[in-house]
Amino acid sequence: MKNTIKAQVDFSFRGETYHPSIELDLDQFVAQNSDFTALHQTIAQANNIDTYSYLFEVMEATPIQFSDATGLAADYLQDNQFDFAGFSQALKDKQLSQALNSIAQKTLNTDDIDKQPELKAALIAAYQLGLSHCGKV
Repeated sequence: MKNTIKAQVDFSFRGETYHPSIELDLDQFVAQNSDFTALHQTIAQANNIDTYSYLFEVMEATPIQFSDATGLAADYLQDNQFDFAGFSQALKDKQLSQALNSIAQKTLNTDDIDKQPELKAALIAAYQLGLSHCGKV
């Protein structure tokens, strides 16, 4: 299941009320963005709001409300607020677990490393060791 969420900013400017929103594919968004500080800009661009306008400045000063989360994202949505840091870490952990499970299936003939916590811990330790030695010869 895809990880998606609706992000919306409700604000008024010059007597008009605006409700720009976007449905984010969080898997894609996290892969392309190192943080979520540019989310107002993403919403503005998706709703044809010039990011060099006073309209955008008012929008940018307004908190984003979140709803309709799907997949893993649903666990990180509470009271219209979304825990991006928690979700990002959970997504990375899930992707790592899937990759390690694939390696274990191909090389060790095991179906699910979650059922073998020692094996999973060893694979994670090997992965982390590899990360710490990247670029070192």
